[in-house]
Amino acid sequence: MKTSSAKAKGRNLQKWVVTKLVEHLKLNPEDMESRPMGSSGEDVIMGVQSREYFPYSVECKNQEKVNIWSAYEQSEANCGKYEPLVVFKKNRKKPLVCVDAEYLIPIDNKEKEEPRLDDQLSRREKVLLDPLGAAQRSDDSTTEEAYEYKHEMPVIFPFGPPVYTDMVSEFAVNELDELIVELGGKIEFDASGRLAGRILKQSDLSTGISEDLHNELLMHCDRFSHYAIGESGMPLQLDGIWSNIQEAREFNPPHSHSGNFSFVVYCRNDLDKLHIDEIQDNEYDTPHEVQGENTTNRKLAGMIELKYGEDNYMNWTGYQHIPKRRDIIIFPSWLRHVVFAHYEENAVRISVAGNVSIVDLPA
Repeated sequence: MKTSSAKAKGRNLQKWVVTKLVEHLKLNPEDMESRPMGSSGEDVIMGVQSREYFPYSVECKNQEKVNIWSAYEQSEANCGKYEPLVVFKKNRKKPLVCVDAEYLIPIDNKEKEEPRLDDQLSRREKVLLDPLGAAQRSDDSTTEEAYEYKHEMPVIFPFGPPVYTDMVSEFAVNELDELIVELGGKIEFDASGRLAGRILKQSDLSTGISEDLHNELLMHCDRFSHYAIGESGMPLQLDGIWSNIQEAREFNPPHSHSGNFSFVVYCRNDLDKLHIDEIQDNEYDTPHEVQGENTTNRKLAGMIELKYGEDNYMNWTGYQHIPKRRDIIIFPSWLRHVVFAHYEENAVRISVAGNVSIVDLPA
């Protein structure tokens, strides 16, 4: 069989699985998609809400002769923390499913029953995993904002390397705001001397963040890994986290970070409140196209720009993001980026950046 025909058969089976899951489980079709043929990772990409109803990692094989053991091992290699599952089919035969028999038929389940995952989760983790349900099940009268991801498919590939954009919870931003106030004025937490930025007010937050905030940041990094490379559930560690209070004429020159993933969370951006024509020019301002819009009049003041490749008249190598409160961006740590200066005397732009490493990453 020709390669193109084989890929078409595989793609059709993947789409069939997605369609069936969406129809029968009443899932949001935007929270699930078929992985492009030839890409590494599991064959059906699912968001957090879909995982709640279908916690499986799917491998699809539409072949006349399939080695089911090899297919299962392939699914197992891509499954992360989810149960591997193989859907296989051949011409004029209905699709079948292969799963681990011991998973399907639990042995001595009553004697060895472990506490339910729901019982082991904190109130905050329940909100993160089940935003509506946790809010409705709350036994107390405290009203907390149910956490929801902003984007069902949050990773884009604007110029090669993947870039994740979404929103953190209100819990997270409030805690960061408090930390910045608490630690910002203390000299022992001053980080400005060892960071690349030309920003005076930078503070090390590593010793102050709570376990809840730590876990939420790593959950976003795990989600980034899942959508970008098809890997989730890898052990991650937070290598460092610091705040940046950017005032007029301050900026971050082109630089990269250590670790595997780097993130930026935005707590405040006064420039976002100003009309674009009111933002004063600075030496970095040039017309650009931002996120597909014709933005001839848009200024770069206060934006972050991720850079990849060489500039030339036929190649656009930059991705700019206009920060808003609660935004989070995640990108490969080696990717060079810059934060442009602004000249608004009373405007402040506050962000929190950090680096994350994959523990025991194979060479």
